[in-house]
Amino acid sequence: MEYNTQRPTLLMPEYGRMVQQMVNEAIQIEDRTERTRYAEAIIGVMRGLNPQMKNVPNYREKLWDHLAYISGYQLDIDYPFDIHTVEKSTPPAIPYPSHQVNYRHYGTLIERALQEIGTLPNNEEKVGLLRGVGTRMKRCIADFRDEQPDDRRVEHDIERITDGKTTANFSAHPLAYIKTENKESGKKRRKK
Repeated sequence: MEYNTQRPTLLMPEYGRMVQQMVNEAIQIEDRTERTRYAEAIIGVMRGLNPQMKNVPNYREKLWDHLAYISGYQLDIDYPFDIHTVEKSTPPAIPYPSHQVNYRHYGTLIERALQEIGTLPNNEEKVGLLRGVGTRMKRCIADFRDEQPDDRRVEHDIERITDGKTTANFSAHPLAYIKTENKESGKKRRKK
């Protein structure tokens, strides 16, 4: 049994493999008038398979363009319209991030934010940013481990993530307390 994954890739999947095979047969026909009549029959099938094309302006021209594209522009017939060649380009591949996340429960954004904060001079802005990131870190720990984190752990993680460039002391400015309990029932939240 031959599977579609083993067959050649369809150039226009919306018309299906049957139309692709019909076009391949049309290319093999030697008589030009016979080939043109066969191409008109293929256009009729394409129109029936894709009826929403009737709502598109100049849909007949587009069908003939599609026929030429499916044939790889090798179908030598008398086209009723001028054929527009379409260059299919593949978008550039998006590189997969190669950065390894050392603290998965924080994620790369927290690590990057802490690296940026480490380059800032010591002032009130840096303290405010550290408090905001520290609060987010506590929430990440609470969500990931379902436990109440303490300030010392967050301070230690900040120092390790920034390679000792930034130290945080939240005992002078404590982080906002994050509840891990449901207000209505008083029970701990559970991951679903």
